[in-house]
Amino acid sequence: MRAPVLTLALVAAGCSFLHPKPDRTRYLVLTAQAKRTDGPRFTGTVGLDQLTLPEYLQRPELVSRLQSNELHVADEDRWAEPLHDGVTRTLRADLATRLGLARVLAPPWETAAPPDVTLDVDVRRFERVASGAVELEAAWSVHAGGQTNAHTSRLREPAAHADAQATAAALSRVLDAFAAELSVAVRAAR
Repeated sequence: MRAPVLTLALVAAGCSFLHPKPDRTRYLVLTAQAKRTDGPRFTGTVGLDQLTLPEYLQRPELVSRLQSNELHVADEDRWAEPLHDGVTRTLRADLATRLGLARVLAPPWETAAPPDVTLDVDVRRFERVASGAVELEAAWSVHAGGQTNAHTSRLREPAAHADAQATAAALSRVLDAFAAELSVAVRAAR
């Protein structure tokens, strides 16, 4: 007798606790920003050999820095692709546009025909910070003609709003600013 009464009560309640909740997840991507070549077209080939990100960023959720030693991992804001892939794809596209190249090579390339200039990038920070801006900090090197030149960059870009979409847009812009620095070094290495 209790089972039919329980069943009737569940049906009458509309089984609201059994209804699925709407998915509020937002998926973000980085987008190339460069629209022009910086100077004359680069006539060699460029390879983006190694690109590393900190382990704490290698997750699907958007990570923000609240304080120097505190991070926030978003519940609903996620990268639509692995962040490493998005950073690599976007940086290659921005760099290619700035150098006037059809493309920037990715490894592996043919041993018999390596790029004229290769870049290694160790990203140390790539996140929104408490001030509302985004920061990119990286150590990077340019290899050409048997020479290696090491550099560091620390770039900051304001975000228009505090939401995830504005953060992704600002991260895209800071990658383009980084590509501008890389393009200057690539031209100087030739």
